[in-house]
Parts: sequence; C-alpha cells; structure tokens
Amino acid sequence: MKKTITFLFFLGLFYTSSAQDNLFPILSNVPPIPEQVCLVTAEEKMAFENQVSVAISLLKAEKKRIAAENKTIAENYKQQAMNQMAGQYGLTPSDVQKMNQGHKPTEAEKKEMMDKALQTSANLSTDEIKNLKNLNEEGKKAWGEGYGYEKMAEASIDSTRLKNERIKNMTMYELVQLQMQLSDTISKMDLAIADRYHQLKADPQALRMLENIKNWKAQWINMTPLDDGYDTLKIQIEQEEMQYCTLFSAKYADLLTDHLNQFLLSLPLYYHLEEVTEQITEMQTNIKMDTEKGTTALEKLKDYLSYLEDAYQYNLQLQH
Repeated sequence: MKKTITFLFFLGLFYTSSAQDNLFPILSNVPPIPEQVCLVTAEEKMAFENQVSVAISLLKAEKKRIAAENKTIAENYKQQAMNQMAGQYGLTPSDVQKMNQGHKPTEAEKKEMMDKALQTSANLSTDEIKNLKNLNEEGKKAWGEGYGYEKMAEASIDSTRLKNERIKNMTMYELVQLQMQLSDTISKMDLAIADRYHQLKADPQALRMLENIKNWKAQWINMTPLDDGYDTLKIQIEQEEMQYCTLFSAKYADLLTDHLNQFLLSLPLYYHLEEVTEQITEMQTNIKMDTEKGTTALEKLKDYLSYLEDAYQYNLQLQH
C-alpha cells in the first residue's frame, strides 16, 4: 500500500503559512485507510463507517457555520456598497434607507434622485437633458462640443485618477486570469481522480470475477450437501471472493491514498482560489472584504470521505 503524507507534518507546514484552522478538527477525526479489509468482522467495518460518519457530520456543521458567518458579512458589505453608491450618485442616507425598505418612489422623488445622480456623475440635470430635445442640429452640436471639452478638461486635471484606473484594470485582468488558471488546475485534478475511480469500478478482471462468483453461487444454492461437488464449489466461491477482495481492495486503498495526498497538497490552491476571488470582488466593489475561507477545501474533503466510506466494498463476505 502507498504511504499517505503524514498529517501532522503537512498540516504543520500548511498552518504556518496560512493559519487556517477550520479543517484540523475534521481531519483529526478522519480514520486512516484500512489495511486489513478482507479479514475483518462486521463490527469492525461498522466502527470504521461510524468514524467516517462522524467526520462527515463535523464537515457539514463547519460548512453550515461558514455559510452563516459569510451571510452576515455579506449583509454588512451590501450596506457598505449601498452607502458607497449613494456617495457616488449624491443620494442622502434617507434615500438609501427608503431603497433598503423597498419604498416605491413617487414621480417627483424619481426626478429628484435622477437629478442628484446626473449632477454627481455627469454634472447634468434632467431639465438640461429635456432642453436638448428643443435644440436644432447646430445647437446640439455646439452643446456636445462644449460638454466634451468640459469632460476633457476634467480628465486632464484628474489624470492621476485615470492612470490608477488603468493600473486597476490591468490588475483585474491578471487576477481573473489567475482565478481561471487555479480553477482549471483544480478541475483537471478532480476529473483525473474521478476517472481513476471509474476505471477501477469498470475493471474487466473485476467484472469477470464477479460474474464467476454470481454464476457459481446460483449453481451452488440449488445444490444440497449430499450432492457431488457441493463442498468443492463452496470452497471455490470463497477463494474467488477472497482473491477478488485482496486484489481490488489493495488497488482501491492505493487510489484512496493518492486522493488524500492530492487533497492535502492542494489545500494551498483551494485557499488561494478563494482569496483571489475575494480580491476580484473587492476591486469590483471598492469595498475591503474579509470573508471566512475554507468552503472549497471542505467540498473536496467531502468528496474524499464519500470514497473512503466505501473502503470495504470489495469484501463480499460482509455483504452476505
């Protein structure tokens, strides 16, 4: 059997760099991959599965806790975003409160808020826009040139802001590229390990052995202890079941080990993806965020536990 990365050694390195501690209580409750799959009692199998169930329960509870925590944080950020938007468009705290409460504005209130927004963002009023309709083509052209010169002057005066915007956009592009790369890397690893489980389940030799066992059992069940070959066929079935268990439990254990090692080595990737995603949101909203990380890692650990739960699947003796 392949060796699993030592939990304590790896986690020591990981926690030194990231200080994420929501996984440790769960990982410490994950049972080791069983080595003696084919020579255990039903009670031992049940004890193992109960251990896995405990880890899954802890994982679900932690996911629920993080979701609740981040929901509260998101509500606070939503209010910050509303206040920021209000500042950008000249809305008063009273306007924001009305919007939050689902107040349906009157036509007069709509006009007042539109005036504030246009005045703040474009230095225009709704009345000015209406007056444009009454201008002839030459008047519209002259107004457009004047407005354009005004905006060019503002841009010239505020060139530092424009430069910062270009830098921001370039950084946003780089962050999105990094987010895509991280997501793609994680997806490819997930698909690769899932494909290996599928290939093992569809192994031609395993399917042939199961078919043999099925046919021999159908033949043996219709025999009596007095029939010739009764004991011989029974021994043949038991030997085939043991060989099937020994061969494919070992392969499954190796696959579980690879899966667990992949998960542990990918923990920094999972957390980095969430950090990059948060940075992108921060740049889009101009609001400093600080959500709790770990959801991605918990999802990947849940995938591993679902496979670990089936560690005894090749022991056909325990399925009788």
